[in-house]
Amino acid sequence: MKVMTFNIQSGRNYPDFSVLDLNFCAEVIKKYMPDIVGLNEVHNGGEYGNQVEILAKKLGYSYYYFAEA
Repeated sequence: MKVMTFNIQSGRNYPDFSVLDLNFCAEVIKKYMPDIVGLNEVHNGGEYGNQVEILAKKLGYSYYYFAEA
């Protein structure tokens, strides 16, 4: 089983943090093909949308969970 943690920095793309780019985040996760991913700095609403759900759908994960910090 492969486990990965990833700080997605609210989906902001480096070096231009004004760009919201979850496709970049999805590509990084896809590169390593983990079975389980723990994400940091994730949002669930507002301009960001439900980032966990969006990433799960992009990557084909069948289960996701978001917990408020």
